Amino acid sequence: MKDTLHIYTRVSTSNQVDGTSLEVQKDNGIELSKKIDMNYEVHNEGHGSGFSEFSEFRPIFSEVLEKIKDGEIKHLFVKDLSRLTRNEMDSYKINSILLKHEVSLYTTDGIYDLSNMEKSMMYKILTMFNEYQVKVSRMKSIEGKVKRVHEGKYMLTIPFGYVKENGYLKEHPENGEWVKKMFEWYKGGMSSVDIRKEFFKNGVKPTRSESGWFPPRTIQVMLRNNTYIGNYTFHDKESGVTIKPDPSNVPPLVDKKLFYDVQKRMDMEGHNSNQKIDYLLRDVISCPCGTPMNCKGSNSGKNIPLYRCRNQERTYQKRKKVCDDCIPMRSIKMKPVDEFVWNTLLNTLNQSSLIKESVKKEILGKKSTYGKRSIKNSLKKLNEERSNLDTMRLELEKEYYSGKMDKNRFDVLIQSVNQRENDLNTEITTKQVELDSINKKDKWLDWIEVHLSNINGINKITDIKERKKVIQNYVQTIGLQWDEINKQHTLKISFKLPLVNDGINYKKGKRNQFLRDRKGFKKYEILEGEKDLTTPYLLPNSFNSYTFC
Repeated sequence: MKDTLHIYTRVSTSNQVDGTSLEVQKDNGIELSKKIDMNYEVHNEGHGSGFSEFSEFRPIFSEVLEKIKDGEIKHLFVKDLSRLTRNEMDSYKINSILLKHEVSLYTTDGIYDLSNMEKSMMYKILTMFNEYQVKVSRMKSIEGKVKRVHEGKYMLTIPFGYVKENGYLKEHPENGEWVKKMFEWYKGGMSSVDIRKEFFKNGVKPTRSESGWFPPRTIQVMLRNNTYIGNYTFHDKESGVTIKPDPSNVPPLVDKKLFYDVQKRMDMEGHNSNQKIDYLLRDVISCPCGTPMNCKGSNSGKNIPLYRCRNQERTYQKRKKVCDDCIPMRSIKMKPVDEFVWNTLLNTLNQSSLIKESVKKEILGKKSTYGKRSIKNSLKKLNEERSNLDTMRLELEKEYYSGKMDKNRFDVLIQSVNQRENDLNTEITTKQVELDSINKKDKWLDWIEVHLSNINGINKITDIKERKKVIQNYVQTIGLQWDEINKQHTLKISFKLPLVNDGINYKKGKRNQFLRDRKGFKKYEILEGEKDLTTPYLLPNSFNSYTFC
């Protein structure tokens, strides 16, 4: 009985499906099957995204891999290696599956013996080159967008009041007039809620909303849109390219004076749809009444972010007294409180015996898991790969100087080889240091320095989202009190672990020897640790005159 050649076909982009690419791949496979005297079976993936190259996102190829694992496929054909994957990580996985199950891989260039180190290396280099090609393709797409923007074409979401014709923004024959009225109404004193009602009464509907009505926030966003005076900024998130197009490319719907008059009123009333107050102590700071505190601008006209009780904020407008605990409570400025809590946390982590011991076990524990044999084996493999790179260079030079490879492709592949060699040198140096540290115990990592370095690393975090992660990892709650006599706030920080004034008691056995765990570390218990830290917070002018009452 004849063996079967399994032909896998796929294209990267949808516009290739209707062309000849899939048929060509199929025909190439059938031609090969006849040449090597095999039956054939076609597995057609069709369109598979060039940006989602992982095999698990391709159902047909996933089925092929499962059949390989079950021993049903021993001969596989693809037009070229890029049909399998253009992703380096995925290529390792596929390569290992083919090798493990002794699958012969065929391409239009011939059969690949993946067990051969040199060809395996070539496969890896070619995969890297294919990834490079995808990046080049992506950059060409971005360049096309940039070119169209420079030509005056609009590449963003079409704002209400405009239509797009041949890539250019034009005023909508009806909605453009409603945009002008919206700005005039707001300048004349109408609110965003009032404007929404007017739109509803006149049957004005947003172009993309399924609900058919404008939320007040949408009105505020529209009133802040610079496109209505001919100014906008094009920003491509993927590449980071930012362009300020020529204002003459966009027809203005609103007079500039009218637009800026509206901005002044919105600023005075505190409307800023593009700015949200994100605060460090969200979900952890609370009022004496137990209600979580919000962060909003002050009522003094300076728009300074303040922590306020949500409960009192709601009831204040109704002139009600809900809870006696928070009636005398003063609001407090956000920024100095955030910094105070952050620095207090850092000091606590730095002084905690529990954290120090945890870091010690983590650092030295990792060190103990590396044996001499495993490190030596790793060094051997790394050195062998580095040696094979020299062979790879010779093969590439042979291909280039014989005229079988063009210069651009040669330069890219040689650059990939050189980059891999640099990476290998770094890995080899690191492994050698690890081996030396095991051979010389007195050169183990100074875990105290590592601990201090970790604390210093946390201290350097400036992004509020990352700081919030640290806060929420260690802090349970923060309670806030106001002392009317001393004119100061008091913060009670409750930690998730007993970090405050803690200590370490190392356990001993009957013979007064230290007891140790499976990794060889001394067993211990935490002494005198507390979860709560109460500290007065006194800063000149740290509070606003606003009192919850």
